[in-house]
Amino acid sequence: MDRLVVNINQAELHEIHAETERFETANEFAIIVKNHGEPSHIHLSFNDELSEAISLPETNHFLKPDDEISVAAKVIPAKIPATGELEISLAYGAEQTTIPVEVDPEYAQKTTVATSQSTGSTDSGTGQREKKKAQPASSGGSQSGKQTIAVLGAGMIALGVAVLGLVQSGISPVVLLGTLVVFGTVGGGIFYLFQ
Repeated sequence: MDRLVVNINQAELHEIHAETERFETANEFAIIVKNHGEPSHIHLSFNDELSEAISLPETNHFLKPDDEISVAAKVIPAKIPATGELEISLAYGAEQTTIPVEVDPEYAQKTTVATSQSTGSTDSGTGQREKKKAQPASSGGSQSGKQTIAVLGAGMIALGVAVLGLVQSGISPVVLLGTLVVFGTVGGGIFYLFQ
């Protein structure tokens, strides 16, 4: 899980410092807040499209000296991609800052492409994904193919039994055709799922 790290009260009272100027992620992430000084109240919220795309379990937090909290930012898949800012308010609004945030499922694909081109690594605390070497595909493909054939075979047998039952019961040709279309669609869907 990606992490967006924010330090408060580090160099001076009511100071807010994020470890990244911009945060990009493909999915859910954790907002880590580290208090380096006096007890403080902090408020977290999202603006723009992000206010509808990300939910936080709680927005107001109290941190004692040297406390560290992790707030899970849950993404609503139907609302992404989305961009906006994380708004951080400290000491009941005495100090405020914003961090640009982008949530885009394609970011994972972009990172994968970059990973295949580079094996460097970035610090995960900065909100950037770590790059890793591409792993070779496993040799489980033949097992998956056997499962697909077994599922399709069972589906065809079920289809045959259903059609035979409908024909012998004297059902109309229209209902029989409709049944075949439904079974064909379900069979195609199963085949597609196992591809």
